[in-house]
Amino acid sequence: MRKIFISLVCCVGLGITFSAFAETDAERGAKELAKYNQTGEFKKCINFSLIKNTKVIDDNRIVFEMKHRKYMLNTLKSECRKLAYNNNFAIAPMSNRVCGSDMINVVSSLSGGAGGAACLLGEFEVLEKRPRS
Repeated sequence: MRKIFISLVCCVGLGITFSAFAETDAERGAKELAKYNQTGEFKKCINFSLIKNTKVIDDNRIVFEMKHRKYMLNTLKSECRKLAYNNNFAIAPMSNRVCGSDMINVVSSLSGGAGGAACLLGEFEVLEKRPRS
């Protein structure tokens, strides 16, 4: 009985220590967006074949890293529950373009597939990557 109590105290103590150092979603999002300048220039669609990578900022925003060192910020039309938590989504464009009216599906890391929220993309804002300082 004593061993169980000691390990429980140990684990609770570690949880408090780790949570003190954890960043909030808002802090992580702000840190990621600080790498870019928002231009105020918007595009309705981007070329699907030019998407190199994506970075989920939070439940409302995704940065699309494009080929040729271009970056686009998509602010979804409404909050997409569990997008940041799962940090994964699927998109199936009808053509070779991804547009502001296209839908994404949150992919659950637990179930290994889609089945999460379906959310509408917004327009794409052109970002400029800030030089490292």
